[in-house]
Amino acid sequence: MKKIPHIFIYFYPLLLSVIGLSSCIESVDLPIRIEKPKLVVEGVLSDENSPCTIRLTNTSTFAYANQTFQSQAVNGALVQIIDSTDNKIYTLPQVYEEAGVYRTRELDFAGKVGHVYVLSIKTPEGEEYLSKAEKLQKVPQIDNLYVEYTETAKFEQSYGHLIYIDLKDPKNVENFYRWEVYFWTRRRSTGVFDFRSGQITKDFCWQYFRKVAFDVESDRDIDGNQIQKKSIWYAPIYNRGSHLIEVSQYAISREAYVYYQRLNDQYNRTGTIFDPIPSTIEGNVYDRKDPTKLTLGYFSVAGVIRKRLVVPLTDEVYLSKISTITLPFQGEGDCVSFFPNSIPFRPSDW
Repeated sequence: MKKIPHIFIYFYPLLLSVIGLSSCIESVDLPIRIEKPKLVVEGVLSDENSPCTIRLTNTSTFAYANQTFQSQAVNGALVQIIDSTDNKIYTLPQVYEEAGVYRTRELDFAGKVGHVYVLSIKTPEGEEYLSKAEKLQKVPQIDNLYVEYTETAKFEQSYGHLIYIDLKDPKNVENFYRWEVYFWTRRRSTGVFDFRSGQITKDFCWQYFRKVAFDVESDRDIDGNQIQKKSIWYAPIYNRGSHLIEVSQYAISREAYVYYQRLNDQYNRTGTIFDPIPSTIEGNVYDRKDPTKLTLGYFSVAGVIRKRLVVPLTDEVYLSKISTITLPFQGEGDCVSFFPNSIPFRPSDW
């Protein structure tokens, strides 16, 4: 009679228990709550001579546990801007090359300071929405836009420029500001070897950066004062070449200020157990039949001023360090393919 190995005798009961336990496990299909899609409205009407663009999307529903969230464009809507001061209505036709995007026909369309505007939307399903009326405020000038070279360990690339502005806040006028900033900077990669010329090509490009967080401020504590050295952003130095910086300053409404401040608070949470649970932040567009039902996103009416600065890296202090400090940030292969949001040449409008 063949002897059964001792190890099998020891582990056989355990094996049976595991098999039995696994046979008792049943797949449970948990019910998943399916929320009705909500309209998301994004757009800014300013006093700048440029087309006004409105983007409409719907939040997605979740029918399955493995389904990911994605926005759905709203096409075929009737989108209009109502000038309540002049009693004029401007229709924004859809841009069919861009799903869910609506834009004024006039290339030099501009809102007027002191006028009150309302956004009107009628979806293909017949649902009608209106934005709360907002008055277009005059925006103060940006007196100075400048940078200061810095070396700090706070950022991935510790060598760069701190971006600042100066402005004068109007006295005895309630002002709320929002700033946007973007910059182009030159990047370098190992490039691609061109066998015909025997040279390395595609080793330089220009990369685009835009600040994600909403930078807003009230003049409650600075009314009528000079705002000096207002910190806007940090522009790291990745390679020899100029920085191309543009700052936009908006004069927004009190309601817009509160909305963007709430977005910032949620964006800047650290993710600790002491943070409040993230919540849906509703905007200023409501259902015409039920004004208590608000959409997501915001239609902002604001005066705007923009200022540009070209920062040439010609100082010997910079040049003596750049070849060393930028080496870890060089890409591989084709520069444009390696770095996102990049183009092969300096932007044509700079």
